[in-house]
Amino acid sequence: MLQVVMNYCGIDLVLRETAGNFTLLEERISDTAIQKRLKACGPWVKALLGRLLGAAAAPLLEGHLRFVVGDGSTVQGTGSQGTEHRLHLAVDWVRLELISVKVTDAHEGESLRHYPLRDGDVVVVDRGYNSARGVDRVCRPGRGGGGAL
Repeated sequence: MLQVVMNYCGIDLVLRETAGNFTLLEERISDTAIQKRLKACGPWVKALLGRLLGAAAAPLLEGHLRFVVGDGSTVQGTGSQGTEHRLHLAVDWVRLELISVKVTDAHEGESLRHYPLRDGDVVVVDRGYNSARGVDRVCRPGRGGGGAL
């Protein structure tokens, strides 16, 4: 299962590639079967991370820090000629829980303002979020972001 999780989540393979790799190394499995296993393994991954982080996870889980991973994805409908919407997700990386899901039109780009950040948040995002205005907005207390890191 760890191999499946690492292929799909770690090196960002699609379901079909993950199923193909697993079929080559272990046994024949469909992309639908991979999807079902991934949906069911959330509690296992949480327990595994808790064991791996050990005592270091205690302050994180007790609310001292919140590690937030954020990203935006484009959404296209069938037969679409381009981007129709954007999906903006924020996930608590330690608890593996969704913090925020926001759908915007195609004109809204990646920005930290899409996420409900709070003081002490440690945010991990890609280079699409490198707008000085967006970073300044969440890093300064009293400017709409609460002084998140």
